[in-house]
Amino acid sequence: MYSHLRTVPILAAGMKPLPDAVKTKSHRQGMYRLLSNPVMTPQMLSQPVMDDVREGAQNDCDDYLLMMHDWSRLNYYKHTGKEDRIQLSHHLDVGYDMQSSLAVSDRNGQAIGCAAVNLTCNKGTISTWRNGWHKTVPHLDELTQRTQWLESQKFGKQLVHIVDREADSIAHMRQLSAHQQYWLFRCKGKSSVEWGGKQVPIYKVASTLIFRAVREFENSKGTMTQHVGSTEVQLTRDACVTKNVNGKKRVEKVPGKAIKARLVVSRIYDESGALFASWYLLTNVENDVPDDRITLWYYWRWKIETYFKLLKKAGQQLESWEQESAMAIIKRLQIANKACSVAWMLMRRDSPEAQEVKELLVRFSGRQMKRKGQITAPALMDGLCMLISCLQILKNHSIKELNYIASIALPEFNLGKELKP
Repeated sequence: MYSHLRTVPILAAGMKPLPDAVKTKSHRQGMYRLLSNPVMTPQMLSQPVMDDVREGAQNDCDDYLLMMHDWSRLNYYKHTGKEDRIQLSHHLDVGYDMQSSLAVSDRNGQAIGCAAVNLTCNKGTISTWRNGWHKTVPHLDELTQRTQWLESQKFGKQLVHIVDREADSIAHMRQLSAHQQYWLFRCKGKSSVEWGGKQVPIYKVASTLIFRAVREFENSKGTMTQHVGSTEVQLTRDACVTKNVNGKKRVEKVPGKAIKARLVVSRIYDESGALFASWYLLTNVENDVPDDRITLWYYWRWKIETYFKLLKKAGQQLESWEQESAMAIIKRLQIANKACSVAWMLMRRDSPEAQEVKELLVRFSGRQMKRKGQITAPALMDGLCMLISCLQILKNHSIKELNYIASIALPEFNLGKELKP
């Protein structure tokens, strides 16, 4: 895991061994054996991260544990050695489909850990939450199965499942509600709800709401103001279910039980009063959670997008990994997930001592940070890797030996000239 703390460039995305007494080749061989061992399953490798999520739920959450769900494509177009790749969209979009569930604190929106991961390839779907290969099903059908498993994991907090507009499906809202699960979905403005005794498009309901300003914030375009309005609605429309009949897809309307929900509408205005952005949110979370909190929870959904960025571009370079199967990729991904959760755990600490340590680790990383910018996960990961490397070196070499090495390697600086081991 320590070797995955170091962020890597796209052209050198392999593991980076620590400067310990073990040869580099031995590190590489050990990784190969781990990923090739059929006894070591993705479920076993994911347990340290699940332990971090349980601990974070108890220590860093108030009443709820937010579970952000999303999908991301892994492009391995040039990786011809991966014979289990699938075509995801166009002919250049070839690789694996990854589905993830990221646990986030309801207190401050900080990431805790990735609680579940799936990878889909031409063999089917392999995941960290169930054994073996399974038939690939549509995203939302798989999501309802995954949420049931997550609810059974005894995190100690009530889960709230948060998904973007892909989850605007009445059939799946009914399935989650039938299992007494809390959900928060963004929906389309043209979707209809029952309001005032008749079916009305959501955007028309929103036009009748009374809005109030709840917060101001700064972004690159200046000061923004968020206004929020809400109302109680019912979801009574028929679900549109796609079925395969004689090899052809057919959409059928399926009636179902009415669901009580809360429609929360967020509107963001710029300094000139022009509408900058708007969200239509549906949720069955209890009304004791205020509307402005609901919108803040959905805003924190962006944490899973930053998690994907950390995996793909800002740290792990996932799409450059050379392992040649989805099974090997998902196993190594659990090691990377543990490295991420270690950095996130430190980011959530807000004591003066923790802040001092974080600032020192950023200095260790060698990264340039904005004066008022937040400390980032990649900077902490680099700093932690540098700290562990220093500890490993001090474990194997005395200060005199290091000074002597410096005097030979850097003679012009006169480092340790008088010292010998």
